[in-house]
Amino acid sequence: MMLLNLLTTLLSVLLWPWLDAPPTDARQEIYADLYRAAGSLYVYKSPRYEKYTPTPRGYNPVALQLFARNGSRYLMQETDYERPRQTLQRARAAGKLTALGREVLAEVDSLAAMARGHYGEITRAGIEQHRGIARRMFYRHKEIFSQTKTIEVVSTPSLHCQQSMQSECSQLLALNPRLQFSTDIASHSWFSGLISAHTTELSSVNPYRLMGSLFNDTIYIRQHIEPSSLFQQLFLLAANIQSLDCHLNLFRIFTRDECYAYWRDDNYSIFRKYTRTPRFDAGKEMTELLMSRIEQQAQKSFNCQQPSAMLCFGNEENLLRLCEALNLNGCSLQAPTSEEVATHWRSYQLFPLGANLQLVFYRSRKNPRILVKVLLNEREARIPIPSDTAPYYDWEQVRLYVRQMLAKQ
Repeated sequence: MMLLNLLTTLLSVLLWPWLDAPPTDARQEIYADLYRAAGSLYVYKSPRYEKYTPTPRGYNPVALQLFARNGSRYLMQETDYERPRQTLQRARAAGKLTALGREVLAEVDSLAAMARGHYGEITRAGIEQHRGIARRMFYRHKEIFSQTKTIEVVSTPSLHCQQSMQSECSQLLALNPRLQFSTDIASHSWFSGLISAHTTELSSVNPYRLMGSLFNDTIYIRQHIEPSSLFQQLFLLAANIQSLDCHLNLFRIFTRDECYAYWRDDNYSIFRKYTRTPRFDAGKEMTELLMSRIEQQAQKSFNCQQPSAMLCFGNEENLLRLCEALNLNGCSLQAPTSEEVATHWRSYQLFPLGANLQLVFYRSRKNPRILVKVLLNEREARIPIPSDTAPYYDWEQVRLYVRQMLAKQ
């Protein structure tokens, strides 16, 4: 019996990475890793021990379309650093900072110095993210990348998207020096590079606890500080640190409950603005144009009888459009509360920095049916349509499903 128990324990230790983790809610996940509270600024984590469903018998990959978000980057504007920095500097000059407030100012000074001249550029972490994605994509679909002669590459004009594109292309070229790239850097109606900033309404966060820890005078806070604005500014800096090569930790100034509450409000704000709800426009026309481009590129690949690849680099809105249109993993939902959205739609899972969606098409010499598999952040994703080969789906059924989804909007 003792030997049996020992063997059972040893087996569980050896196999634990491949076992499915128990389901957790967003609060538990954020408590376990406060950086998840960064939401859309969460750093991409490559899948570990990922097991992929075998390709149906007789089918081979013939085309791949990648839609990738930029990797880890510095914050976009100088004001992202200077506004909180100047607020804290004025308070220090007035003698109104606590010891913690002075520590925070020193760290904000360091972050501002690191970012100076690099606003919006991807960091070394962002470069490595995209190199890793390209490397795994190459080896996962070697039949495509070893036979394709020219890869079509599209990027929005933003610098961080172009840098992400360059990182992946250089990695693919290192793996197959014969590859050529047809590069298009322009604003496209089907692949918008513009995304308007959103403001998070802190309905669940009380910023005054933090203010009391940074400033030693409540009258000064009331007369000179905008608590909600400073809270968000410092939270943004704290969230972005994981993209940098440094050992600072601004999340220590927030409680776990504040981190979760901020993420929940921010998550709900993004959901309402960029997804298909009755009250908010999801960009239906843009989604239709994007799907038309996907269909055209796929058909072009099928007609030429040669493996092909198209790589597109844009922002999170592009990914959200595709996720919504395909209803990947049930993400196309209509929920009235931030807590219900937090249960099913989590920004740090859907579109972290470096997020990517891969459409992989498969053909068979003996079966005219074309199959497609979707990888969301390099993990097999589900589409809610009947399939005896899921996560491989009949491409024609997927096309019809998307058109039906768009018609309901």
